[in-house]
Amino acid sequence: MAIELTQRYEQISSKAYEHPADRAATSALRSVPLLDKVIKRLTDLGSVQVVMTPAEFHKVIVDETGKWAKVIKFSGIKPQ
Repeated sequence: MAIELTQRYEQISSKAYEHPADRAATSALRSVPLLDKVIKRLTDLGSVQVVMTPAEFHKVIVDETGKWAKVIKFSGIKPQ
């Protein structure tokens, strides 16, 4: 039996709400010294940091949604 576990911590914003402040916030978050310690700790625990464009992230979400939709349909899972 194979088990897949995915956990994401994301900073996202609506494509309709692209604003220079988004870039400033991302830049500020990446410059925080503590962030390096957090990333190192998460890496030590087996996490992988992935930086991607909004278009790449959108593709990941679409692909994951399609994959899990097939799993749900095949297994017959129904909402309770």
